[in-house]
Amino acid sequence: MLLAGRAWIGRRLIAGVLIVAGVLAAILGGFDPVGAGALVVALALTFWPRGEDEGHWGGWLGLIGLVLLAGALAQAAAPEAAHLLIWPGLAAALAAAASALIGARLTRRAALAPPVVAAVLVGGWLLGYGHGIFLGVGMDLPGALGLIALLLAMLARPLAPAAPSARGTLAAAAGAVLLLGCGLSLAGRAAEPPPAADAVVVP
Repeated sequence: MLLAGRAWIGRRLIAGVLIVAGVLAAILGGFDPVGAGALVVALALTFWPRGEDEGHWGGWLGLIGLVLLAGALAQAAAPEAAHLLIWPGLAAALAAAASALIGARLTRRAALAPPVVAAVLVGGWLLGYGHGIFLGVGMDLPGALGLIALLLAMLARPLAPAAPSARGTLAAAAGAVLLLGCGLSLAGRAAEPPPAADAVVVP
């Protein structure tokens, strides 16, 4: 969704997916007020603002602003973890400034060179962090990798195809991967063996 843009997927479809995901999360993991609040905010942002995300600049700058805002909040709440947001955000901002100087319409290949370099260098650094996060939390909390996915999407946003057919294909592929991930998560939960009768449960 972040790469293709809301206009090509449909705001109502995105809102429906968010609602279904929120209901499933509540059923599988219990009601969470933080998750419910995030769902309300996501639904509100799905329908507002209009039109600003249809071009490369709108989606790219929106993601950079979101990451830098989250980084500022993390700096106040957990300074030791804020660098994971601030450094990729600053790298993307520098890439955006360089692209604007080379060609503000992002139609020339040279104008896309800064985000390519940022996506390769910073993206590799983020994938290393993502691997450690996955090893640390395992399949019980796969959503922890959502932060890494958001940062990677921020870096690669201007590289998304501009043709409507290509964006539709990208959106369809994203939906297929999302369904596959949900299926694997549910299969992992169903295959988890029950605790042994003599096991000691530590609260």
